[in-house]
Amino acid sequence: MRNQILFITLFLLCSTTFFSQDLLIKKDSSKLEVKLLEVNPLSLKFKLYSNLNGPDYIIDKKEVALIIYQNGIQEVINITENLNQIGEQTAVNANAPKESKKRDVKLKDYVNFNLQAGVVINNSYCNKPRKDDFPPSHTSSEWYYGYSKKNNVNINLGFNFVLGSNAYIKHIIGVNYLRSKGEFNYYYSGVARSQLNGYEWRTYSEDLRYYSTIDYINFVTGLRFTICKKFHVEPCIAFNYMANSNVKVTGYRKTIDYNTYSSGLAPLVQNNYFENESYRSDISSTVSLCPKLTYEFKIKEQKIGIYYSYNIAYEYRLPWNMIGITYYPFKKLRS
Repeated sequence: MRNQILFITLFLLCSTTFFSQDLLIKKDSSKLEVKLLEVNPLSLKFKLYSNLNGPDYIIDKKEVALIIYQNGIQEVINITENLNQIGEQTAVNANAPKESKKRDVKLKDYVNFNLQAGVVINNSYCNKPRKDDFPPSHTSSEWYYGYSKKNNVNINLGFNFVLGSNAYIKHIIGVNYLRSKGEFNYYYSGVARSQLNGYEWRTYSEDLRYYSTIDYINFVTGLRFTICKKFHVEPCIAFNYMANSNVKVTGYRKTIDYNTYSSGLAPLVQNNYFENESYRSDISSTVSLCPKLTYEFKIKEQKIGIYYSYNIAYEYRLPWNMIGITYYPFKKLRS
């Protein structure tokens, strides 16, 4: 009886000692007594049981044939099965709902805002008004002609919204203030005849010089086509609202009345002279085409653009060139 108790005690002590550590049996039949820290599909992380305060080690599972855990459970290593499990998990992740992969939608993906500043260049012959209806006459002539061919340079200020999520086609809406100046001459001559209470006739002539300044509010809308990453073409339509005008005229009007011949008198001559007489231009608001080219780039994370636009207006009375820069001031409204 005493011998049986001693045997059981020794067996329990040996079992406790044997199973207090994990055992790795490698494919080359060598053994490692370890304390397992992590068991991964392709690797094992452990400390040597003889040096539990020492460094961590990692071994590929493909080098291990068998694991005997400290509780006595055994695991035969099958690396092919582990690889299949990893492949299945990868396939599950790949088939996950696409919404989880989408990035957050930002305001700048749909709306961009820029400020525009530059100059308007127009010929001095611009701003000429429409020709007046001829007075009743048998013969008459009327024309405008340029006083000089020099160009005027004036200010252009504005802003634009670029709308849409498509990378190549967007909608643009803009508002501009611009000034157009003109300097031109006007000449008219005509003869008026009538047969009322006898034979009557008169001649008329005008020779006037106009100096014109007109301020416009320019509303622009159209599409923006991105030709390459930085170069854009914008075929736009503009509504040009004439906000203010200041026209001065200098010259004379002359009328010769020959009806005094019937009374035996000399013709009656009437001259009217004008010196910087002011009046409002008869040029009204109009719609025009204004194709625009823009090249955009970045300087120290600041988005800048260079633009050129040509306004093709009704009857060629209001053509102008616009050249300047655009600037995107708000980071959240630029892409």
